[in-house]
Formats: sequence, C-alpha cells, structure tokens
Amino acid sequence: MSVTLHSFTPLPSYHARRFRLLGWFLLLCSLGLWPERLPEWFDWLRGGIALGLLRPLWRARILPPTPGFLLSEAGSLRWHGAKQDWPLARQSRLLPGLALLCWYQGGRRHWYWCHQDSYDTAHWRRLCRLVLAAQSGDNIVGCGSDNVSG
Repeated sequence: MSVTLHSFTPLPSYHARRFRLLGWFLLLCSLGLWPERLPEWFDWLRGGIALGLLRPLWRARILPPTPGFLLSEAGSLRWHGAKQDWPLARQSRLLPGLALLCWYQGGRRHWYWCHQDSYDTAHWRRLCRLVLAAQSGDNIVGCGSDNVSG
C-alpha cells in the first residue's frame, strides 16, 4: 500500500510576525520595571540592553522565508529536499489558528509552528486533519478504512 505525501509550502505568516514583535516589545518594556534607586551604572546597563534589544525588534518586522515540508497520511514529516522522514509525535497540537508539529530527531524533541494565515483553506484543513490523526495515533488510510462511512 502506498502512502500519499501532501506537500505544504507555507507563505510568510503575519501572525507569527506579530507574536515576535510583541515578545521583543514586552522584553524591551520590562526594562522600565527595574527599581529606580539603583547605582548609576545600572542605568548605563539598562540603556545598553535596550539598544541591544532594538536590533532584534527591528529585524522581527521582516517576514522570513518559511521552509516547506511533506506530510504523509501515516503521520511522517519530511522537509523539502531531505531524504529522511520523522514520525509526528502525539504531542503535536492544534490551537485556534495554530498547528504545532512535534517530532523526535536524535533523541531531541523539535517543534514547528504552522500559522493558519500561511495556508489556503484546503491546505489548512488537510494539515489539521493530519495533525489530529497524529495526536490520536491513527492512520487515516489503512486496512479497513474503506469499510467506515464518512
């Protein structure tokens, strides 16, 4: 039996950019929560940290390219151009507007965030269906799948 590989090539996500910008901005604003009665060199340190945080905050406004991947109905993930498959773990999750793909590689757990605005509706629904199958540990296509209605 052959397993169908579905290709997913996400577009850059505006939601991901908002998350990154908000995170860097909150980190920058947290510098204002330091106590006011500190030695003068703490003010210099705070200014240096603020200047250091401005660079990643500025870079977060650019939408980075997003790698594409192949996802099979059996729950295996393969990056475009790679030769090895990794099975999706049961820790993969679906959240509103976000799919978290989880897999183990070399004994370490890896995560890939897929934002809904990176895919068209058909691809997003297919991705959600495949993640739900990986969560439950079921194969979508397998022996006896033609006997089930739906």
